[in-house]
Amino acid sequence: MASTARLSPQRHAAAAETHARPGFTDRAAIGWHLTWLGVLAVVGLVLALTALDDTGGPAALAAVVAMGAAYLLLGWRLVGGRYRDGLAVGYLAGVVVGLLLVQRAGGLQLVTPLLFALFPQLWTLLTRPLAALATAVVPLALGAARATEAGWAGPALVDVAVESVAQLAVALLLGLWITGMTAESASRAEMVQQLQAARADLAAAERARGVLAERERVAREIHDTLAQGFLSTVTLAQAARAALRRDDVALVEERLALLETTARDNLAEARAIVEARRPADLADAPGAPPDDTGGARLPGALRRLAARTEDETGVPVDVVAAHLPPLPPPVEVVLLRAAQEGLSNVRQHAAARHVVLQVEARSVDGAADEVVLWVVDDGRGPGGSRAGSGAGGGYGLHAMASRLREVGGSVTLAPRETGGSVLEVRAPLAREGAT
Repeated sequence: MASTARLSPQRHAAAAETHARPGFTDRAAIGWHLTWLGVLAVVGLVLALTALDDTGGPAALAAVVAMGAAYLLLGWRLVGGRYRDGLAVGYLAGVVVGLLLVQRAGGLQLVTPLLFALFPQLWTLLTRPLAALATAVVPLALGAARATEAGWAGPALVDVAVESVAQLAVALLLGLWITGMTAESASRAEMVQQLQAARADLAAAERARGVLAERERVAREIHDTLAQGFLSTVTLAQAARAALRRDDVALVEERLALLETTARDNLAEARAIVEARRPADLADAPGAPPDDTGGARLPGALRRLAARTEDETGVPVDVVAAHLPPLPPPVEVVLLRAAQEGLSNVRQHAAARHVVLQVEARSVDGAADEVVLWVVDDGRGPGGSRAGSGAGGGYGLHAMASRLREVGGSVTLAPRETGGSVLEVRAPLAREGAT
């Protein structure tokens, strides 16, 4: 019970479903009920037609009727071990008495069918040791009764012994086969239950992993887009307030216009996150090709990003973009997000006077196999920390490194020899093993 209490709801459901299905014993019991009652009916009919005028005929017929009634009232309930062995032993003792009466009236030819219908009951009514004992006792008791009728004469005794041994051997083999099938069925049922429970746990784990992955995706998107947009909004609002104090109406209107543009861009990014679409800068690139493989999207998106940053901060941002081959959509998104994070870090921490965004395709053996993006500034520098490793990297760099791992890329943040920092992002054009 203690182990069951620790099962997950999915495992409880799987276990309940398995227990609801009938096992081998339950299915076989229906056949045993019908077989036993059918054989009793045939033997009773034979006795009624042929042995009523004999000395033991009426008693044998009454015994057959009594065995059928006892089975309908009690015997079928005992199949499967639902009651204690004592009750089953009492029931079987009454059946043996009935068999003795049938054998006395109809001989071996009538009692043998009843024996073969009875033996399966023995192995389902009793525990295995008691069933083996009863399997030996019943044929021996019937053989002893026949030997007594024959006066324990030599030839008759040999016949009785051979018949009893044959019945005993067949009964033991049949009983062992029945118990083996029952045990194998129980083992398979337990295995099926375990497999179903494991499948339920696996499905739950997959759902949890999917939820976690979606939560991480949304967190990255919010950090890379909405959080930076809100930071720009705050910066522009502060600049507008400062201009208002100086009664510089033209600057106030300019800051407010940028504030409105930034808010609209943030709204577009929020909708893209909700719908899990391509970033707004990439989706809305003017002149972009209709399919998702156009390499012209990224340079245009980087130029718009640079223009916004320059308008908001006043820091010049140059974009150097050589001709790019068609880029996979995930690579375009990762590089754009990396550029956004790089410019956000420059704005918040670097105090730079100039920034350069450069992107180009690198080739090996004449074929382009990766795209490299650099965000170069002349600010304070990062102190040589490596993105995403150790305590030196913030959440943004960790998120950037996580994005790049998904496409097989890498990111490094390092100081420049002449001052400032270089953020280098590498992304393959095609992942290894991709077709």
